[in-house]
Amino acid sequence: EALEKEGLYDGTRQGICPNGWHLPSQVEWDLLEATVRDICGDEKTGTEGKHLKSKTGWASKEGITSDDALNFCALPAGESNGSQIICVGAYLQIWTSTALTGKYQDEAYDDWFTYKSDDIVTFDSFKKNARSVRCLKN
Repeated sequence: EALEKEGLYDGTRQGICPNGWHLPSQVEWDLLEATVRDICGDEKTGTEGKHLKSKTGWASKEGITSDDALNFCALPAGESNGSQIICVGAYLQIWTSTALTGKYQDEAYDDWFTYKSDDIVTFDSFKKNARSVRCLKN
């Protein structure tokens, strides 16, 4: 409950989004990234994060900028190591609704933004880990 007050939720939550909204799948995140490249005129991958990250709040690294060109305002909420929130200002990890199957059924995909890079990286994480969520309108 304490992590929920900070806006971080574990990957087992169902119905976290309000009526008329849903937790995006990894396919929907991939489509967002392609759309960002198209709108912002970026031919190559690896620049999507800078166009979605908020202009403020991120730790600084030379050569890495955040322009929030599409007013997505991705804030660096950090992550949870199970008992506390860490890396606020450095990372944003957002759950997708895409769970893994088979021996990895306790994991789901999440998308990572970092102060160290302009891109967005997809990882699989244990559902018990707390991550941020971003709901998408149906």
